[in-house]
Amino acid sequence: MLASIVLIGTVAAYNWFLSPHVAYLEAAHRYGATADEFAGKYRAMSTGIAKQHQRLSELREELSQTKSQVFDSSGAKEFFSCIEVMAESAGCIVSSLTFKPINAQSGGNNLEGFITAQRVKLNILGEYSDLLEMMNEFQNRTELVLIDSISIKLGDSASDILDCEMNIMVYVMQDEEINSDG
Repeated sequence: MLASIVLIGTVAAYNWFLSPHVAYLEAAHRYGATADEFAGKYRAMSTGIAKQHQRLSELREELSQTKSQVFDSSGAKEFFSCIEVMAESAGCIVSSLTFKPINAQSGGNNLEGFITAQRVKLNILGEYSDLLEMMNEFQNRTELVLIDSISIKLGDSASDILDCEMNIMVYVMQDEEINSDG
């Protein structure tokens, strides 16, 4: 009988004193492993987020540079309306200015939905130095003005006047994109 009382006492003492401590130590060990796992995931997520922020900063810088090289819609209208004034200041005469449709299959009509290309065929008359001055005015703009092709012919054999035909293309950023970089 004494052995059974001692056995029951030992089991009871184990359950009262040791078992809670053993369970606590097991829980603390699991908590430490779980905390280490979450710390590793946190570090990986922090690194990923930092890389994404860096990429976002790079994309914003690229967008800023692109915005400085393309026209907004009002700037493009102003540019095309001032071509005759630019030609006169260079000493040239505009004989025709024709807007040309862009071939949609070439991919030039709509670049990623926010930037569109506008093309014109410009015929001007002037001396060679005046034509060069006009082209330099196009190239010295902060916005990108591409002269796709150029053809120069002698306008009149009795004078130094040349007939120049240029295909000019500019890129225009749509208005809804300008306000979305916040």
